Amino acid sequence: MKLFFGLLVLALVSNECKQTSQQSNLSQEGLIITYEASARRFYEKTWITKDSISYSTDRSLKEIAVSKCNNEDWDELVTLLNAVSIKTLLQLEPPSSRNQVDAAAMATLTVEINNESYKTKVFDHGNPPKDISELVNKVLSMKEMMTKQ
Repeated sequence: MKLFFGLLVLALVSNECKQTSQQSNLSQEGLIITYEASARRFYEKTWITKDSISYSTDRSLKEIAVSKCNNEDWDELVTLLNAVSIKTLLQLEPPSSRNQVDAAAMATLTVEINNESYKTKVFDHGNPPKDISELVNKVLSMKEMMTKQ
């Protein structure tokens, strides 16, 4: 019985360490953070990897601006992402729903880690769920800095 209990505890601790390790390894090459907002006559998509920031206002993505992602911004982005439970992104409730009546553009945040995607529900552009507001604001500020260069 003690052996069974010991193995059970060992398995649980091992699994917890594995999940924590995955969460702390978000700075690896397999991470892509994408923010997309659209309305009738408005579209923007920003996706960020460790190496680059890409931005387009073209729905067909034929015209894409690309800039180098600096290490300080990337590290801050990863820190903000580590503070969020990625697997629960879909469960986050938007604070408003003005996009349903065309009063705001609809937006989503997608986090892709090694070909696994985690996406939020649609929320109003400029008013993300509280749990990801700092992360979304960082993505948008990185995009703004890129477009000013």
